[in-house]
Amino acid sequence: MQETSHETAREIPWSTLSQLRLFDRVDIDVVHHLLEECTLRELRPNETLIERDQENASLFLILEGVLRIHLDPNGPAIAKPAAGEAVGELSVLDKRKASATVIADCECLLLELDETLVWLMVHASHDFGRNLLILLSERIRSVNGVVDKSMQLQREYQVYATVDPLTGLYNRRWLNDALALEMTRCLSREQPFSVLMLDIDRFKKYNDRHGHLAGDTVLQAVAAAVRGTIRDQDMAVRFGGEEMLVLLPNADCEQATRVAERMADNVRHNPVRRQADETLPGVTASIGVTSMRGRETSRQLLERVDQALYRAKSSGRDRVVVD
Repeated sequence: MQETSHETAREIPWSTLSQLRLFDRVDIDVVHHLLEECTLRELRPNETLIERDQENASLFLILEGVLRIHLDPNGPAIAKPAAGEAVGELSVLDKRKASATVIADCECLLLELDETLVWLMVHASHDFGRNLLILLSERIRSVNGVVDKSMQLQREYQVYATVDPLTGLYNRRWLNDALALEMTRCLSREQPFSVLMLDIDRFKKYNDRHGHLAGDTVLQAVAAAVRGTIRDQDMAVRFGGEEMLVLLPNADCEQATRVAERMADNVRHNPVRRQADETLPGVTASIGVTSMRGRETSRQLLERVDQALYRAKSSGRDRVVVD
C-alpha cells in the first residue's frame, strides 16, 4: 500500500504565496491569520495524497513539485498539476468522495486548507473566491477535454469494430445487427427490401497465381466497384473471404437486378492497380439476387440469396441470377 503525505516543520513561504494563482490580487495581510492555521505537507515520489472514492475535506495548494491525477490508479495520468495549482477543491465544494486518485510525481511541498479554512478565506477575500472559481472552471474544462477525447476514441473503436479494414465495407459483426433491423424497418413501412450476394470468380486461383497481396488489391478494387454502383442509403458488407453482401432498402427485385447487372459490369471493367504503374489482370463476379418475402427471418433471406449465387457460379460465372 502506498504511503500518504506527512506534515513538515518547514515554514510557510509567505513571500511566494502572492505569486501563486490562487492568491492573485489577494491581500495576504487580510488572510494571514487564516493561513497560519494551514498545514504544510511533504510527499515523496509516488506517495498518495488522495484516493478515489475516499473522503477528502481539504484543498491542497502545490508549492513545489508535480502531482499526477488518475481516474484509475493503475491507468495513465489524465493531468499533472504543478507548482501554483491546486487539487481537492471539488470534494471541498460538493462534499462528495474524491473522483480521482492523486499521487506525487516527484518530491512535493503542499499547503493544506481544510474546508473550514477554505470558506473562511472566501468570506475574507472575494479575490480568493474568484480565483477558486477560475480554478474550478479550468478543472471542469480539462475534464471535458478528457471526456471528449474518450468519446472520440470510442467512436473510432466502434468504426474499427464494424468496418472491414481491407475493403472499407461493413463486416459480419455489423451485419448481425443491421440486417434484421433493416428488414423490420422496411416491413413496418411496407417497403420492399432486397439483397445481393457477390462472389469474385476463381479468386483462389488468382491468389495462387499472383500472390496474396495481389488478391488484397483485387478485393479493394471490387469493393470500390460495389460502392460506386449503389445508392447512399444502400449498405455493402464484406460477408466473408471474397464474398460481399449488399443491402438494398426500398428496392424491389427488379430494381435490385438492375443494380446487380451494373455492379457486375463495373467489376468486369474496373482496372485492378497495385501501384500507379502496375495494372494487374482483371476479375469478374457472380451475383445472386433476392427480395424479402413477408415476415421471413434474416437467415432465410441469406439462405435464398446464397442459393441464387450458387446457381450463378454453377451456370458459368460472371453473371447475375435472381432467386
